[in-house]
Amino acid sequence: MGIVTYNVNKAAHLRRIALTHKQKVLSLYKQALHVIRFSCDDFFEAKEKALELRQRFEAAKDVKDYRVAKQMLEKGQEELRLAREIEDFNYTFSVGGTGYQQEPSRNDVLLDYWHPLEKAMYPYYFARREQRKQEYIKLFESDYGNAEKLLGIEKKYDYSEIVDELEAKMKEINAKKD
Repeated sequence: MGIVTYNVNKAAHLRRIALTHKQKVLSLYKQALHVIRFSCDDFFEAKEKALELRQRFEAAKDVKDYRVAKQMLEKGQEELRLAREIEDFNYTFSVGGTGYQQEPSRNDVLLDYWHPLEKAMYPYYFARREQRKQEYIKLFESDYGNAEKLLGIEKKYDYSEIVDELEAKMKEINAKKD
C-alpha cells in the first residue's frame, strides 16, 4: 500500500499569488470584453466594439519597454473601472446576483391539502401543527379581531360530509372490484 500525502497547509486559500504582466493584461482583456458584452444592447455593436478592443490590444502587444507597458496597463485598468461604474452586470444566481443563495420557501399551506391517510402517517407532527395553527389564530384575533369578519367571509363550508361520501363511494367501488 502506497503512502498518500495531503496538502497540510491550512491557510492555502489565503495565499496571494503574484500575477505576471501577461496574466494581468489577459485578465484586463477578459474583463473589458465582459463589460462590452453587457453594456451594448445590439449584438453587432458589441461585436464591433470587441473587435476595436482587440485591435487596441494587438497594437500594444509589441511594446518592449516594461515601464511603458505597465503605464498602459494602469491606464487600461482605470478605463475599465470607469466603464464598470456605469452599470455592472451580475447573473441572477451567481455571486453578487439578486438570486444568489436564495431558495424559494415551501408554502406551508400545501400540507393542509394532504389526504387524511397521508396525514395519518405523521400523527404527532399534524397534531402539533393544528395546535400551533389554533394558537396563531387566537393571536391574530387578539390583535386584529375576527378574521372572517375582516375578510367578509359569511359562510364557512364543511367539507367533511363530502369527504365521507367520497370515501363511502370508493369503498363501494373497491368492494365491487373484489
